[in-house]
Amino acid sequence: RTIEIAKDRLKLAGSSTRSVLLVGGPTQMPYVRRRLQDELGLPLSFERDPMTAVAEGAAVHAAAILKSAKPQLTQSLPGTASLFLSYEAVSPESTTTVAGKVTDPEELQGEVHIAAVDGSWESGWRSLTNGAFFMDVSLGKNTITEFTISLRDAQGRLINCFPPTFSIRSGIRTAQPVTPYNLGVVRQGGKMGVVVKAGEPLPASGTEEYQLAKTLLAGSPEETTIYFTEGQSSFADENSKVGSLTLRGTDLTRTLKEGEKIQVRIRMDESRILKAHVHIPLLDVDYSVELRSSLETPNMEDLQASLDEARSAINKVETHAEEAEQEIVMRAERQVEQIEAILYRVENGEIGEADRAQKQLADVKASLRPLNDKYGLVVSHQAIIELIEEAKELCTQFDDKLGFAKLEDSKDDADKALRLEREKDLTTILDRVRGIFWEHYGKTRECWEYQIALMRERAPLARDALAYYEFIKKAEEHLSKGDYEGVKLCAHRAWQLLPEATQNVQRFHDAALR
Repeated sequence: RTIEIAKDRLKLAGSSTRSVLLVGGPTQMPYVRRRLQDELGLPLSFERDPMTAVAEGAAVHAAAILKSAKPQLTQSLPGTASLFLSYEAVSPESTTTVAGKVTDPEELQGEVHIAAVDGSWESGWRSLTNGAFFMDVSLGKNTITEFTISLRDAQGRLINCFPPTFSIRSGIRTAQPVTPYNLGVVRQGGKMGVVVKAGEPLPASGTEEYQLAKTLLAGSPEETTIYFTEGQSSFADENSKVGSLTLRGTDLTRTLKEGEKIQVRIRMDESRILKAHVHIPLLDVDYSVELRSSLETPNMEDLQASLDEARSAINKVETHAEEAEQEIVMRAERQVEQIEAILYRVENGEIGEADRAQKQLADVKASLRPLNDKYGLVVSHQAIIELIEEAKELCTQFDDKLGFAKLEDSKDDADKALRLEREKDLTTILDRVRGIFWEHYGKTRECWEYQIALMRERAPLARDALAYYEFIKKAEEHLSKGDYEGVKLCAHRAWQLLPEATQNVQRFHDAALR
C-alpha cells in the first residue's frame, strides 16, 4: 500500500519531481526502500529523519501562515505616519523584495530608511514616489531577520511611523495550500457544475447561477435536493458527495417554477473547511450549508452508494458486452472487489484509505462509461419491456382493460424511442409503466410480504434498531389483517431509518439544478 500511495502521489505531482523524501515508519524498512527505488525510478532522499519530518514540515507551515497574516493596524498617535507593507514572510533566498506605501498622510514627500536590527544590512535613505517605495532587503541565513523602518519628510525631519518594525524568516517556504479538487453541484443529467476549480489558492470561493430543474409547489409535500460534490470528473457520479440541501414545498411561501434562478456560493478556507450558501432571488431567501470534504472526513454512506452504482453499471453491460469488451468488465469486477476490501479498512479506522477508494471508484466508472453509452439505451429498453409484461399480468388479474391498452401503447413508444435513440423518452415511458405496475402490485399480498422480508434483510443497517424492529412488528400485524395501507405506512417510516445509500442506488437521481 505504501508503494501504491507513492505512485499515486507522483502521478499527481507530474514529471517535475527530482527525488522522493522518505517520511514515516514504513520507509525505515529496507524492503520498502528497495521496492520504492525499483518501482518509482527516482532517487530516494534520506536528508530528514523519517520520524520527525512531518512535525518539522508542520511547524514550518504553521510559522508561514502566522507570519503572513496581515497585522491589524491600530489607531496611530497624532503625528505618526501609517504604513501598509507587502512582503513574503518566509523566503528561501538571501534577498527578498519589500514594498510599502504611506497611507496617512497620503502621498507623503520624503525618504524611507530600512535597516536590520543586528546591524548586518541597511538600505540608506531612498526617495518615496507618491508616498510609496519598494526595495530588496538582505536576510541572514536560516534565521529571522528583524528590520526597523524610518521616515523623514522633504525638510529632513524624522517622522514616527507605524508599524516601526517587521520580520522576515530565511528558510524553506511552504507551498500555498490550494483546493485539491473541483467543488460544485450536481446538475440534472448527471454532470457536475463547477463552482470552485481545483488548484485555486486558499481561501478560495466562487459563485455560479443555475436553474431549478422542476417546479416545486408551495405547501406541497414534494421536495428536491441540491447536491454538493468534489472531484476531478465532469460526471457527478465519479465524484464524492460532500453535502446536500433539500428544498421542501412545505417550507416555501411561493411556488418555485421550473427554470427559477438559484445562486450557489462555495468557499473553502485555509483549513479546508467547506461552506456553501444558496440564494433564491424570487423569495429573497438564503440557506447556509455545512459541507464536509471527503479528504478530512470520509462519508461511508456515500462511498457505499458509489460502490453500488459501480456494481449496477457492471450488471447493466456484462450480458451485452462483446467478447473484446469482456476484459473491461472483468477488470472492473476485480477492482470492485479490491474497493470492498479498502472500504472495510476505512470502516475500521484507516481514514487515509478513503481517498484511494474514491479514486478507484472513479476509475471503474470511467472505464465502464463507454460501454454504458453504447448499451445503455438497449438495457433501459429491455427493462421497460420486462416491466410491461409483469404489469400486463396484473392488469389482467384486476380486469384493468384501460391499463392494459396503455401498456400496449407504451411498448410501441419504447420501441420507437430505442429506434430514434431518445433516452429521455425512455425515462418518461418507464415512469408511466411503473405507475400502472404499482397501482395494481400494491393491491397484492405478495408485494407487502416482499416489503417486510426486505425490511428484515436491511435491519442491521438501521440507525435506531429498536424503532426499526417495532415498525417490522407492526407491519406484520397489519399484514395479518389484510391492511396493506398500514403495512405501507410502517415500511415508509422504517425506510427513513436506513442510510441514504440503501434507499436509492443512484445518489443524485433527484438533483434540483440544471
